[in-house]
Order: sequence, then C-alpha cells, then structure tokens
Amino acid sequence: MEISFFKSAMAKKNALIDTDEFFEDIRTGRWESEISALRGCLANSGKDVYNKKKKLLNAVTLSGNFNGRTELIEYSGLIQGDIDNVENPEKLRDIIALDPHVRASFISPSGKGVKVAICVVPDPERHKDSFVAIQTYFKDKFSVELDKSCKDIARLLFISHDPEIKGNEDCIPIEIPQESTPFFDATKVLNDPEKSDYEKAEVALQNISPEDYDTWFKVGCSLKALLGESGFPLWDSWSSKSSKYNPTEMRYKWNTISQEGGVTGGTVMQHFDFGAVEMVPRPRSEPKKIPEKKVEKLTEEMCYPIGFVGEMVKFICKNSRYPQPTLALPATLAFTATLLGRKVCTEDDIRPNIYTVGIGRTGIGKESARAIIKRMFSDIGVQGFGSEKVSSRTAIERVLSATPSALFLFDEFGKYVQSILGERSAGHVRDVMTALMELYTSSSSMFYGTDKANARENPRFQISQPHPNIYGTTTSETFWDGLTHTAVRDGSLNRFLIFTAPDSRPKRQMALRFTEFPYELKQHIVRMSNLTENIRISSKGREYDPTKFLDHFGEEVNSSTICQQIIDKDFGELFTDPEPMIISYSEESLDIFDKFEDEALDKADKPTTTASMWVRASEHSKKIALILTASNFLQVIPPEIARYSTKLVSILMRNAVREIIKNLADNYAEKESKRVEQIIRDCKNGITLSDLTRKTRFLKSRNVRKNIIEDLYEAEILNVESRESGNGKLTTYYFVD
Repeated sequence: MEISFFKSAMAKKNALIDTDEFFEDIRTGRWESEISALRGCLANSGKDVYNKKKKLLNAVTLSGNFNGRTELIEYSGLIQGDIDNVENPEKLRDIIALDPHVRASFISPSGKGVKVAICVVPDPERHKDSFVAIQTYFKDKFSVELDKSCKDIARLLFISHDPEIKGNEDCIPIEIPQESTPFFDATKVLNDPEKSDYEKAEVALQNISPEDYDTWFKVGCSLKALLGESGFPLWDSWSSKSSKYNPTEMRYKWNTISQEGGVTGGTVMQHFDFGAVEMVPRPRSEPKKIPEKKVEKLTEEMCYPIGFVGEMVKFICKNSRYPQPTLALPATLAFTATLLGRKVCTEDDIRPNIYTVGIGRTGIGKESARAIIKRMFSDIGVQGFGSEKVSSRTAIERVLSATPSALFLFDEFGKYVQSILGERSAGHVRDVMTALMELYTSSSSMFYGTDKANARENPRFQISQPHPNIYGTTTSETFWDGLTHTAVRDGSLNRFLIFTAPDSRPKRQMALRFTEFPYELKQHIVRMSNLTENIRISSKGREYDPTKFLDHFGEEVNSSTICQQIIDKDFGELFTDPEPMIISYSEESLDIFDKFEDEALDKADKPTTTASMWVRASEHSKKIALILTASNFLQVIPPEIARYSTKLVSILMRNAVREIIKNLADNYAEKESKRVEQIIRDCKNGITLSDLTRKTRFLKSRNVRKNIIEDLYEAEILNVESRESGNGKLTTYYFVD
C-alpha cells in the first residue's frame, strides 16, 4: 500500500512510498544521520529547538495517500499511535510488537517514545471510531495512553531510525465495538412534557463521552445555564466516567462558569440525535441580538485622498472615456511609489514599494490609468518606467539594475499570473513570481540576483534597495482562474492590494485629447522625481565621504553621476547605497497603526484558509501612509492619513478574502466549504444551526463545520441574525446575502 511522503512538515506537495519500504528504511538506517543529529539536539539544546528541527524531517501520512495534505485518495487501513515519554521505550516496543493488530513498533525520533502502526478496518468513514477502539484497547492491554492527536486521518508520522523495529506483516484489523442499545427510547423522554430538564439532560448525557475536553467543558457550561447549581452533581457524576477525571478540580471549574453558562442549555441536547424532534435551546438570562456584519465597500469618496494622489486620480478620471476612480487610485499609488522609491522610508524602515491589481470586467475603462501614466513618463521625462511584460527572472533583474525604482504596468495581468503560476509553465517563467516575492522584501537591503554559469562574462546583478512597483489590470474571471489556494498560503497573494471596480459601467463622457499635462501637476511630479537620493559609498565594507571624490573626478558627486559600480585604480570597486529620508509618525498616528496591526494579526492567527492575507495588512497601511505623506512633502505622518490608510487596507483585505472564498476551491476542504455555502444560500430566509447540522452530515466532524462557518463569516459571505420565535425565545439563523 502506497502512502504520501513529504519532505518536511511545511511541504504541500507529496511523493509516494510503500508502507513496507518505509518501515524497512527505518530499520536499515536511511535516515540514521538525521535522527542522530536530532537526538543530539534534544540532549544539548532542549525541547524547543528539537521541535523546530523535527519539523524539517521527512514525514508520511500513515493512514493513506492524499492529494496535498487534505484530500484522501486511498485509505491504508493503518493508524499511527504515539506513546510519549516512556521510561523504557525498547521494552515497550518489543511488548507491543507481539500484538496481532500491530504492523510495526519502533522508537520515535526523540528516542524517548514509541511509534506504532496499527491495523484497522479499511474504511476511512470509520477512522475515528477505529481510533477510539485502539485507544481503549491499548489502555486496557498495555496501560498506555495514545496521543489523541493521532485520530486525525492526515496526521504526519515523522521518519526515525530503529534497527530493532518489529511487527507483524500479517496483522489483523482491530474490531470496532458495536454501539450498545439504550435501555429505552431517549427521544420519547426528551419529547415528554412531563419530564424535567434535569431528567432530559440525564438521558442525553448517557450518549455523550466525557473524554474530549472541549465537549466536557461545554457540557458543564450548558448544564449550569440549564439547571443552575443543581446541575453540578449531574456534571460531576457524568465526568467521573472519564479517564481524566479529577474530583479535586471539578468544583473549581464549575465556579469559573458564569450562571449564563457561556453557551445555551441546548448544547447538551444537541449532542444527541433527536431525529425529527427539534429542541429549542433555553436562552441566556439577558439574550442579545447578534449584530449583522455588513460588507464594507470602497466608496468613490475614498478614491480621492487629500493631496497629490487625490488630484492625480481626479485628472485620470477627467480624461477617461469611462472614469474609474477605483482603478485610478491603485495606478496612482504605484506611480507615486515609483517616484519616491529609495528616497524615503518610515522610522521602522517601511519602504513605499507597492504591488497593486485593478480588476474589472471588459469594456469599463481599465486601460485609461495605464495609458495616462505611460504618457507621463514619456512627456514629463521622469525616470521609473520599467516594463509592460517580463518573461523571466533575469529580465526583471536587468530592468531593476538599470532603474532600481521601476513601475511594471501589466495589461491582461490575469493571463500573466496563469503563465507564471501554472504547473506546466517552463521553470524560468514560474521563477518570475519567486523573483517578485524576493524583491518585494528586499527594498531595504541588497538584492543578489541569480548566479550565472558564465559569471566572468555575465556577472550576477547586485541591486541595492530595489523598489519594484506593479500595477496590473485584469478581469475577475481571468485573475481568479489563474490562482490556486497555494498562492494564498505561500504568501504570493498577500503582497498584492486588490482593487475591484463596480460591475456597472460608469457614465460615458467626452474625454478630450490633451496635449500637455497641467502645470501644477507636472511640477509636482518633477519635484518628487528630483527629491535627493542621498548616497553612501562603500568599498569592501569601508565607507567614503563623497566630497573626497570631487577633486578626483573633477565634477559634482550626486545620485546621477554615482549610480552604478565604479571601477578605479585608486579606490577599487565601489558600491552606492541609498540613504532615504526618514518620515516620522505622530504619536496619534502610531497608536492608530498599532491598533490596526493588533486587529490584523488577530485575524492572521485564526485557523482559517484566508488568514495569511492579513499578515501584511499593517505593512500595506504604512506603505500607503508613507506614499501619501511624502508625496505631499510632509515629514510626519498625520493622524488623518493614518486613519485613511488603515481603513482603506482593511476594506481591501476584507473584499479580497471574500473573493478568495467565493472563487477558489482547489482542494477537497474548499469544495466542502462551497457546498455548505450553497446549502445556506438555498435557504432564502436563513437556516438554524440544528437544520444546518442535519443537512451537512457529510462533513467529517463538528470542528470541520465550525471552521467552515467561521471562514464564511470572516469572508463576509455568511451573515447571522437572532430572530424571536413564537414563544418569545431567540434563535440564531445563518444566511447568505
């Protein structure tokens, strides 16, 4: 049986390895050097360093062959068992290996535990039932606890080295115990109006296991909400059935739960399958209506920030057949960032380089901003135009070597994305995105280009503080069709700010041909272009005062004369390194940015598929604030610009997350999410949690359902509302706008 093989815990793509071959490699020492080094690391550097190093090991998904890390293709009929911190791991390994259900038993990578491959019923739908069975079996037979994380069907099993690995090639599946039949029909008890809430809860608890901590605590919360203090004896009695029961902590835990319970009393009942009987949860003592989450959109007013950027957006819209301020704004930001590149930075070394994408349907004026900006470069004569198409990493490096702060204007950017991210694209084409990602984060340091085979004749590019800027236009369909969730997870997409134009075509206007740009606008652009790019000159690590070169070169030393490597017999090989002017934060502005960063990182830490989009949100807001401040020739970022930039980025990120959820479904988990979304969407008047649970029993667990709902809510696709029923109680409904 073949299972998935990964190069590390972070790897997304996998190869295949036969299970027999995997166990044999552990025995023969294929990974002996890596495991020896890791065990030495644990002994010398401690557990924290060991855990980080361990993630770099090769690993397999023992329970099957997967597409990536989530979509099961074929189930192996094996479950991993982890037994940690064993006093005598060799002895335990040998004892367990004699069991007829054990395919393999070997020492863990740390050398302090035992790993077990256990044969189970070859049915992935019964995977968790099988794990519960083996967990009980191993506890009863060997008095050991298996790590409950192994119930995850996609759990990674890291490589190890154990010459004495043992097991049974002809192992037999462990049996799953038949569910016991209740003494009476619990649904009749729960539906009996003469039964008290205590009696109903007592019956429901017979069908709930207290082993899982989350379930155990939620039951305690719901019992306190449902029964008050009288619920404690019932909770305590039920908890005593768990192997983790600790009578001394029960009262303390109970006292930490509010009288409202934190969750409704219906939680206990929802753990039981009532069939067609709908149990209405008891509301909290002070029920509150859950506020609706409105989708915030980029308004036209926000496309005209105060100062140069706003004035240029107005000029572009005035001279466009179909004025599109939503698309003129990102084009202007990227253009302005190019003029300011390498000349300014913030106190915390944020640079103005920025990647933007303008999305809109065909025929609504996407090309106007690009055309006007191209003309600005040629008519006004400022430096910074990079290219309209690059087909390789070397081409990008060549452009930036000549023009370190450059604007790339891409038409049909969606098709371009398809080519540089396509799995079948040539290697040099796919490397374009890698180069763009590296350059984006190199704006405050030295960028070293690709080493060439003929380095003597064709040396690699060395670019100090490169400032590439991008403005690409595309249609929604083309752009999202060219992406997969890999671009979301690996950080490619979170470097871009995505501006989406309204679907409706703007009112057509007569855009007269102009022969010259307005004087004030032109002068402002020239002034930004001529901002001093202070230069620090160094040779082999030593710095030089530019004034010392005056007599030697006989001319003024500035950024136009010393802009590349200089070779001189007296001074050797010299490098120029820009010293940008520092733009400060006002105290109030810094508070605004800090608050926004906390909010963004809170979203980035959530277990959602789009969380990574928020990682760079704070950085984006500071870049935009820097562009707006420096383009108005201010030296301190004022609060109004800080508020504008954080609000703008917040709206763009929320809308990007919404579009990702709506358009990307490249693996099994995302297809499930779309299926749940469609179920909710089909219920025009909303759906309750109990109804949604019944209609989504195809999901693997309650946690999967919970994560999908959180994803949809975070993407602002899903909305919630509390509605009053006939008996005056509030019920939560989910619906899609």
